[in-house]
Amino acid sequence: MVRARAMLVGEQPGNAEDEQGRPFVGPAGALLRTVLEEVGLRERELYLTNAVKHFKWRPKGTRRIHDTPSWSEIRACDLWLRVELATVQPDLLVLLGGTAAQAILGRSARVTRLRGSVLEVRRSRCRSWSPCTRRRSFGRASVDTNGGPSSSTT
Repeated sequence: MVRARAMLVGEQPGNAEDEQGRPFVGPAGALLRTVLEEVGLRERELYLTNAVKHFKWRPKGTRRIHDTPSWSEIRACDLWLRVELATVQPDLLVLLGGTAAQAILGRSARVTRLRGSVLEVRRSRCRSWSPCTRRRSFGRASVDTNGGPSSSTT
């Protein structure tokens, strides 16, 4: 068993993650590490993964641009995510975006309704937060009473 204090579930690998074969190594990962440092969490205490295990993209010139995974693609990766949850058994589960929220909470889950919520989900506290919130807040992130990042702009 791989035990971690918290498990952070992203949406899907990006271009850098697809090329390197590891989660959160691209620009979003750099932002995430900055936020983790701000709130005092060490990466070695966390388990980082993605809800969808493949990089869905569309070409734009010479670049590969993210494309939102379909519900069937989210469901196709469910087994791997459930195995990771059972193996890691985190005390806190942080859902980083809509795809991650849908993978755990179901197709109707929306970050706009869940942002900042703390839910009890199968023995783990579940925290919903989107890295985009951090970008939109232009550096004004704060730590809420639940210990997770939150935006001072709502």
